[in-house]
Amino acid sequence: MLNYPERNCPVCEKKEKRVLYRQRFHALQQGSPLTGYDVAICKACGMAFADLIPSIESFDAFYRQYSRADTAYRGGGDSSWDIQRYKNEANYLSNKIADKETSILDIGCGTGGFLLELKKSNFKNIAGLDPSAGCAEYLSKEHNITVHVGTMAANKLTGQKFDLVMALGVLEHLPDLEDGLKALFKLTDDNGLIFVSVPDAAAFPNYADAPYQQFSIEHINFFARQSLINLFDRFAYQPFDVVESAFPMSETTYMPTIYALFKKRRNAESKFAIDHEAEPALVRYIDSSKQEEQRVASLIQSLATAKTELLVWGAGTHTLHLLESTNLGDCNIVAYVDSNTKLQGQMLRGKPILSPEQLKDHNQAVLISSRVFQFDIAKQIRQTLKVSNELIFLYELKQNDAPINPISI
Repeated sequence: MLNYPERNCPVCEKKEKRVLYRQRFHALQQGSPLTGYDVAICKACGMAFADLIPSIESFDAFYRQYSRADTAYRGGGDSSWDIQRYKNEANYLSNKIADKETSILDIGCGTGGFLLELKKSNFKNIAGLDPSAGCAEYLSKEHNITVHVGTMAANKLTGQKFDLVMALGVLEHLPDLEDGLKALFKLTDDNGLIFVSVPDAAAFPNYADAPYQQFSIEHINFFARQSLINLFDRFAYQPFDVVESAFPMSETTYMPTIYALFKKRRNAESKFAIDHEAEPALVRYIDSSKQEEQRVASLIQSLATAKTELLVWGAGTHTLHLLESTNLGDCNIVAYVDSNTKLQGQMLRGKPILSPEQLKDHNQAVLISSRVFQFDIAKQIRQTLKVSNELIFLYELKQNDAPINPISI
């Protein structure tokens, strides 16, 4: 049993819930905010969420310690998939908002990929908000874009209001959605719009992914369309436009996503209704994940039995889950490898986490512990690092695998 308090529904605040799945992770040596949680469904409104989680301070400390954003501006940049998504999102806003003088704030802007696409779309009054001072300095010097240093809840924008406030890929991370939204509303003009995106829990079973990968360390709110509408309805905001979409994360994996524009409700009827989509979709997703993980577990068991010396590439959610759900911990692991500089130098189950460059000093087989990026990792190993270690894949994928009903905003 996890020693954290039970969580009320983050949408309707009711206590009654039922548990669909118990997710577990192996703990990092330093900074893991949690070692698991219960995936729960609110019996009153149908919202899905992670229950038995630590305080918001634990998550804040985790993001400060392990976020890539404050070092990403130094090199690497956004992937081609990220850039295409930013272009689609900027095009969507251009079609919805004719006035290019609209004041826009992008919360959690990171290295500013989306802001740059908005600038290319001729939006003239754009700004960002991000906890990374490095990102702020980079965007100011290189692209003449103002970025305020801070978070949605803690910033120095007192009294400033924007016509459009964006929080893309933010709400699924927040342990306290009420405080988060109140902070969001403070930054939004009374007649303004709020643009959000969240993973679409109702579509999880329609898009192939690693087992249980959507139940990650960082994602703790699982929205279907109605639950997202219900959340904003609670604070008297109504949908201006809602789109269910999907964007590619790699050549073989798509992220189902809900994009929504909200505005203050002016004498309009409430849109609050029970979410009937989330639970049956998550039940299907959990069932398909169970079946796929049985196959992965069998492969890992064969490696453990053979005592094959391994370098495990990946020290994130995927690996931390497999260490708890399979015999990966019984394998003959020499070290882990990860591109996140914040993880390098740490220990995981008594083995070091190396940088990709250190792979050149090892000749063991590399077990690629990722579905989303397994081809990207293989390409990096062969073409960038130019090493010939044997590669072991956990997933039998084809490049350019098509998703079910691919769509874009």
